[in-house]
Amino acid sequence: MAGVTPRSAELGRALKRAREAAGLTASGISLQMGWSSSTVGRWESGVRMPSPADAAALLTALGVDAETRDELVAMARDKGERHWLAVGLPEQARALSALLEAERDAAEITTVAPNLVPGMLQTTAYARAILGAGGVPEHEVEPRVRVRVGRREVLRDQNPPRLTTMIGEGALRRLVGGRKVMAHQLRTLLDIAALPVVDLRIVPFTADWAPDLEGMFDMFAFRDDREPVVHLENRRSALVLHEPDDVEAYRAAADIVMSVAMSPEASAGLIADVAESLEGTS
Repeated sequence: MAGVTPRSAELGRALKRAREAAGLTASGISLQMGWSSSTVGRWESGVRMPSPADAAALLTALGVDAETRDELVAMARDKGERHWLAVGLPEQARALSALLEAERDAAEITTVAPNLVPGMLQTTAYARAILGAGGVPEHEVEPRVRVRVGRREVLRDQNPPRLTTMIGEGALRRLVGGRKVMAHQLRTLLDIAALPVVDLRIVPFTADWAPDLEGMFDMFAFRDDREPVVHLENRRSALVLHEPDDVEAYRAAADIVMSVAMSPEASAGLIADVAESLEGTS
């Protein structure tokens, strides 16, 4: 859809959820506010973003709490920005929602992960070890683990995306959660690599420099006419890029990483070797 960006799409979904929670139709709230129903429809589809003033008026009329209202009004600002920078937990949660939506709708997913097994491929115990040691409040760990582990179910859908993932050898050897957890994680990687839609490759320690050393990223191409997007994340922020030049830079980076990665067969052999070594000392 022309004009739709990751930020406008997520804001639109949030506005639609708020309207439905209030028990109102798009035409009903439009009539109440004196707007055309097509205007509200374009906001909810992400084709257009409301002004901050319109967003505030709409959310107030829908009875949204002040904290959520302020968060969504902030999303409506800076319409012309070239990317979506989500800083802090509330907006990071919105960015995560957009990431999950991208995974569900993608035709192709490319993931580069130099230091950790990508979130989409993590086991329950591996994800729990990361979140538990990463400062996540205890009551949030299990819900986040379930969300993270559930992400790979898209690979078993009737029409799954094609996943290409390049993982650094260090991610295989870092004992996140201990030897038993890592051995199970590596066996799970082998199971995932056997899926027909998955191309899983390891970037060995012996590889030359490649852009994976700059950090992890995910790239999504969609079945519909949405433009591809790139998702980057660190401890305190998430960044979603959708401008063609930005996306192309990461596409080129992925090609370079692929050129220094091992073949799928050699990668599976290395994963199995590391898993066996861990199982032998567990």
